[in-house]
Amino acid sequence: MFEVKSIRYRYPDGTTLELPDWAAKQGEHRLLLGPSGSGKTTLLHLLAGVLHPDQGSVTVADTDLAKLRGAAMDRFRGRHIGLVFQQIHLVHALTVLDNLLLAQYLAGLPQDPERAKSLLDELGLGEHMKRYPEQLSQGQAQRVGLARAVVNKPRLILADEPTASLDDRHCQTVLELLQQQAAACGATLVVATHDGRIKASFEHRLDLDVETA
Repeated sequence: MFEVKSIRYRYPDGTTLELPDWAAKQGEHRLLLGPSGSGKTTLLHLLAGVLHPDQGSVTVADTDLAKLRGAAMDRFRGRHIGLVFQQIHLVHALTVLDNLLLAQYLAGLPQDPERAKSLLDELGLGEHMKRYPEQLSQGQAQRVGLARAVVNKPRLILADEPTASLDDRHCQTVLELLQQQAAACGATLVVATHDGRIKASFEHRLDLDVETA
């Protein structure tokens, strides 16, 4: 489903990150562990096509991301990759429902209000679909961010530190929601974290403790 191979990435300050080869099949779940500065977020951004390596290849859904740029990359990402990051970045001028419909529009897909409403109901957000982001609690906003990430039924879900700021109960809730939604889409799930509480929930993991050169 995805494969990263022989990756070297040079940061603007000139330091270089080398990453191990890594791959997963469709529907598999992967945990990406490592301390701050180990390259977790950079690897997720490479998988999402937000960054491009200086050396090596990134393949997602049988597509070499090096061949996609600009609008083509944005369209591919919108259709095939769901992003769940710590900073949710909902559009505050739009309702919860319209934030999901916007994700469909930006991916070049037909807007499907019934799909969006059904997903919000499933995540316990049905009664909030006409609210605006500033009217939501942190937990509700997180679930809206997850709904937006999966509304287009992505083949790959990438989550960056989704539980780092949560207590134990909410940590487990968010992790279960990620796993359930990945299973519902048949998606490959990658969770990047330094949160040791969720190690036991993943059979396969990659530990990053690399140094830049």
